[in-house]
Amino acid sequence: MYIKPSGTPLQVEKALHLPVDVKVLNYIPVPLGYMVSKGRLLFSRAEEARFSWLEMTWDRYFDMQYFLRSSLNDLLFPGE
Repeated sequence: MYIKPSGTPLQVEKALHLPVDVKVLNYIPVPLGYMVSKGRLLFSRAEEARFSWLEMTWDRYFDMQYFLRSSLNDLLFPGE
């Protein structure tokens, strides 16, 4: 799903007076997608597409969650 923004990130930053970082959701890592999905939605034109993306992202994240936690434990507690 790609939705063309209404302005460039620089124009959005000037309007909001806040830093803006634009990422295409199709190409972000799964953990980042999950964190993005937990944030507050500002605007959506395509609810069906958004729900499809949410479902796909959550499925992929929860499938990977065991391996992500296992890897983190291996890094934090080697040899246990």
